[in-house]
Amino acid sequence: MPSSLFIASLKTYIEYIPIQNFWMIPGIRDNQPFYGLNAFVYMLDYMLQANRYDYVIYIDEDCFIVDFNELIDEFKEFVKGEYCLAGSPDGGVMCHRNHSKMMINTFLSFWNIKLLREKNITYNNIAEYVNNAIKQYPRTMFKYFISTMKENKKDLFKYMENESTSMVKSVTKFRKKYFDENGECPYCETVKDDPTNSIERHQTPYTYDDDIALDNFEPYYILEQALVYLTDTPIYYFFTTDLYGKRYIEDKKEFDLSGLTSAVYRYNSTKDYKLIAVHTWYSRAYTKWPTVPMQLEHTKRINTIIREFSSV
Repeated sequence: MPSSLFIASLKTYIEYIPIQNFWMIPGIRDNQPFYGLNAFVYMLDYMLQANRYDYVIYIDEDCFIVDFNELIDEFKEFVKGEYCLAGSPDGGVMCHRNHSKMMINTFLSFWNIKLLREKNITYNNIAEYVNNAIKQYPRTMFKYFISTMKENKKDLFKYMENESTSMVKSVTKFRKKYFDENGECPYCETVKDDPTNSIERHQTPYTYDDDIALDNFEPYYILEQALVYLTDTPIYYFFTTDLYGKRYIEDKKEFDLSGLTSAVYRYNSTKDYKLIAVHTWYSRAYTKWPTVPMQLEHTKRINTIIREFSSV
C-alpha cells in the first residue's frame, strides 16, 4: 500500500485519536488564521518537498469517520483510478451547498501527491497557476478555468461535467427513495430563498449552476482547478447527501436542524449504500459554554451526532 497521511486541523481533536503518525496543520500560524487555501497550499508544498508521501487523506475536525474499512475501500478506488483529487461536490448534493457541482468541498478529501511527482508538477507550477488566475481574473477565476478547459482539455472537461452531473442525478434519486417523495430533508425549509433567514439567506436547496455560480465562493477552488488543469486528470466524486432519519426529528426540538449534517456514502459492489463519514458543519459554533442561540443549536446538534456515531 502506498504511504498515506491523515491530517486534522485542530489539536484538540488529535489528542483523542488513538492513531500515531499524524501531521498537523494548526488553525493559527504566525498569529494569523491558517486554513482553506493557505493551509492546502502549505500542505502541498510540504508534501512535494518531503518526497516521501504518495497520498493525503484530509479530514476536517468536524468530519467523523463512521466506517474506516469503507473509507479505505473508497480510497483504493481513488488510487486505482489515478485521479488527482477526491471529495464531495460542492453543489447539487447537499441542501445548503448550492455552488459548483464540479469543484469539491474539502471536508473529506484525497490528494494524489504521487501523480504530481510523476507528471513533474512542482509547487512553483501550482503557485504560478494560482497567482496568474488571481491577478488576471480576480472576479471570474472559475469562468476562466471553464473556458480554458473547453479550449485546451475538451475531453477532460466533458468527462468531469458528465461525472459530476451523473453524481447529482444519482444523489437526487437516492433522496427521493430514502428521504421523502420530494427528496427533501427538514433543513430544506431553513435554506429556502428567504431574505430574512438568519442562517442561510437566499438559497434554493440542491441547486447549482456552474455557468453563473459564485466564482470564488471557496478560495481553495482555484487550487483544485490548478491540480486538474496541470495534471490533465479528473476529480473523483464522493456520493454525498444530507444525513436525515426519523430518529433525529422525532422530538421536534427547537434546536433540531435535521439534514444540515452531511453524509458520505460508498455505493459498493453489493448495490448497497454504506455510510463512510458524517460532517456536521458549523464547528465554529461548537463550544462548552454557549452564549448565543446559534452556538446552543449547533453544539446540541453536533453532540447528538457524536453520541449516535461514536464508537468510543
